[in-house]
Amino acid sequence: MKALPAAHLKLLAELPKGPQVVFEGVEICHGSPWDEDYYIFDGDDAWRALEFSEAPLCLFGHTHVQCAYSTIAAPSDDGESAEPRSRSSTVRARKI
Repeated sequence: MKALPAAHLKLLAELPKGPQVVFEGVEICHGSPWDEDYYIFDGDDAWRALEFSEAPLCLFGHTHVQCAYSTIAAPSDDGESAEPRSRSSTVRARKI
C-alpha cells in the first residue's frame, strides 16, 4: 500500500475540526460535536450530541451506520408541547 504524499498529509492535518456550519441551522462533524473520533451509537449518544450541537440539524459521518436521530417533544403539564430540544423531550432513532 502506498503512503499519502507529505503534501496530502499536511492538507488533511490542516482541515478544520467540526462541527462546521454548512448552511443556516445545519452543521456537520466527523464523529460527534464534542469529539471528532467519537461514534454515535444510540439514542443516548444522539441526545448528548443534540444538546451539544448549536444547530437543530447535525450530520455525523464517522458512525458508518445509516440512521437518523430526532427529538420528540413531550407534552408539558399544561398539555402544551415542550420545546423539541428541552430535557423533557425524548430521542428516537430510526433507520434510513
